[in-house]
Amino acid sequence: MSLKKCVSLLVSCLGFFPVLDACPYLEQREPGSEVCLFAPGILSIQGRMQQSVTFSEDGREYFIGITSASNWNYESILRTQDLGDGKTVTETPSFVKAFLASGGTFIGEPFLAPDGSQLFFVANYPPDIFVATRQSHEWGEAKALPSPVNSEAAEWSPCVVPDGTLYFCSARNRNADDNRIYKSEKVDGIYREPELLQGAINEDSVGDPVVSPDESYIVYASPKEGGCGGLDLYISFRQTDGTWSKGTNLGSKVNTVYEELGPRISHDGKYLFFYRREKWKDASFSDIYWTEMQPFLTNQTGRQMRP
Repeated sequence: MSLKKCVSLLVSCLGFFPVLDACPYLEQREPGSEVCLFAPGILSIQGRMQQSVTFSEDGREYFIGITSASNWNYESILRTQDLGDGKTVTETPSFVKAFLASGGTFIGEPFLAPDGSQLFFVANYPPDIFVATRQSHEWGEAKALPSPVNSEAAEWSPCVVPDGTLYFCSARNRNADDNRIYKSEKVDGIYREPELLQGAINEDSVGDPVVSPDESYIVYASPKEGGCGGLDLYISFRQTDGTWSKGTNLGSKVNTVYEELGPRISHDGKYLFFYRREKWKDASFSDIYWTEMQPFLTNQTGRQMRP
């Protein structure tokens, strides 16, 4: 038998081709450049209002927010663990149960720190940013971040990068719905005074920012004119002077006449996750989608859009 035939037989026997398509994300098939419903029946469950997925680096642990259909009220956070062999288990984390039992309300927008040690989320109304710290195999009590991160205004959409810097939205010093993106560096375990991101990114009202692992770009939601629907997803790139570019709409494959929010980027930067909700009130669906990130980092001429 020729060497070529031997290699072909080996590839066939070992199932290499399916392995190339395999993905650590709940054994879902890779979406490629298409926008696909993520984990239907596992995370995206028909009739349930789910949003803001966040996950561990190994793709084995997921957290999602659950909202009401009637008025987009944040209701809870769920954790799903991939047990392998197509098996999963979903539960309400202990810190969420304790928070709700103590009278806490409006809990949602979870974001798992890159090292998996902490889970950030918003709660109460106007919302503050809270954090729960993992203690061995359990979670400690959820605690509100102190000033200067939380203020008398609403704080939304926490996102943490590998060096501990916290990005979030706030309407501080503005009207209640006129949010801008801030960042707060963590030095010796303490968050510094938040800084308003500089550049064209903050010229319009923005929300739900997620920052790439290398902090070279941000994907965020905005209701600004010229989009496809009520809220669209945009991408902004960090410039050489540290400012952020004017946001570019991600286009009609991602954005629709519905609401697109809650973007997340995989730890390796390969995938974009987000959720799509029918409408603000009396929604019939709110589901999680994913697609490859690379097409949004390259312009129409094939050149890299990153500075």
